[in-house]
Amino acid sequence: MEKKFINKKLSQKLHKKQTGFIHKHLTGILIISLSIIIVGLLFTKGIKIVIGKLNFKEILPTFNVNVDDKKHTNFLLTGIGGEGHSGENLTDTIIVASLNHKDKMVTMLSLPRDLFVNSQIGKTKINNIYEFALQKYEDKNLAMQELKKVTENITGLPIHYYINIDFKGFIEAIDTLGGIDIYLDKPFTDKAYPKQGTFDYETFHLDAGNQHLNGKTALKYVRSRHSTSDFDRSRRQQQVMTLVKEKAMKLGILTSPSKLKSLYQSFSNNVSTNLSWDEIAILAGIAKDIPKENILTQTIHNNPLELGGFLYVPDRAYFGNAFVLIPNGGSYKTLSNYQEIKKFNNYYHYNTALFQKNVTIEILNGTRQSSMAYYTKMMLARNGFDIIKFGNAPVKNIQRTTIYLNNETIKEKSLVPLLEFIPGEIKKEIPVDIPINGGDIIIVLGQDFASYYKSNPSSFY
Repeated sequence: MEKKFINKKLSQKLHKKQTGFIHKHLTGILIISLSIIIVGLLFTKGIKIVIGKLNFKEILPTFNVNVDDKKHTNFLLTGIGGEGHSGENLTDTIIVASLNHKDKMVTMLSLPRDLFVNSQIGKTKINNIYEFALQKYEDKNLAMQELKKVTENITGLPIHYYINIDFKGFIEAIDTLGGIDIYLDKPFTDKAYPKQGTFDYETFHLDAGNQHLNGKTALKYVRSRHSTSDFDRSRRQQQVMTLVKEKAMKLGILTSPSKLKSLYQSFSNNVSTNLSWDEIAILAGIAKDIPKENILTQTIHNNPLELGGFLYVPDRAYFGNAFVLIPNGGSYKTLSNYQEIKKFNNYYHYNTALFQKNVTIEILNGTRQSSMAYYTKMMLARNGFDIIKFGNAPVKNIQRTTIYLNNETIKEKSLVPLLEFIPGEIKKEIPVDIPINGGDIIIVLGQDFASYYKSNPSSFY
């Protein structure tokens, strides 16, 4: 059930591919910085800005936004190439973001564009849903509603708001800010950057040292995919996000109503959203108080050895010889096996404190079910738990699965989310026959877990 969240503190304060030309990693951090954060600049630090006939400082205290039963506001953030780009309506960036009002935290999860899904539009890659729905309904908001339904089905999260932004919005927002200044430790070169409007490539190069980037150059810098690693590309995107935010927060910009209005116009002309002005105002007041260390990003993918590896690449013969990703255990006929993805979303977005705490875990198999400790380790690691040791317990006839606490700083209540993955009981006293190797938690798997293990093969691989 949706509820309304009223920002009382803020109120009181104011009273006193398919295309080679569109790279999927125009990340959610950048989208947020060009939507909530940029619009948030219009309402920063008591500056009285009037756009049209609305005085936001006067009416802001009465506004509210939707929240779920855990007091989170959830967003669908998408990025498209836009007019003039090949595949202009393909949502090659799809991110679910959850705003935790209490802890002032944003958790974001990227969905891969090649995820094959079933919807009212038909069976297709998820990045096609918006484009096909747009062709069917000829309405951007209805098209986003269709993508919203698909995303909710995958993640299990109720999506309250969506924001869809194109490359032009990114470019114009940075140009309106007068560009950004960046320092490079070494030269940056991409010899295979896609040349817009053609099937050719060009060289994109930046010298080492101080560089001033306009919107187009900044977009190339964050989109470049052939220069370095995926990790480095993510670092560049975060770097530009920080620079955008810092540049926009300079006093000279905040005190210029014409500059702010121009910035808003460049943003609004290239975005589709169901956020109203009052909701943007509340979110803006919250966004400016969120430190960058409280913005977390994760992705789901097809590497079962790493966090988020809930997908696999099926035989292309069943999918028109196309490269697609589907949930582990799924097939062309059964695409809705999202149980593991939903469990991860619930843990990551709603139990972020435990996710961040990174407690160390040891796993002992107290049964004769072979390999159970190993596959349990793999399952927990995919969900973000730190497994430092696994193996067999000294005895093989343990009946009840137990989670033992080996760290006095960890509260028993904080481990309740772990029971979603390991059904059992939590205890503080560790039996003398249970070996300890420094883990904060020791999980001893019993016969009851063996039954759970056998009946949930899609979780253990």
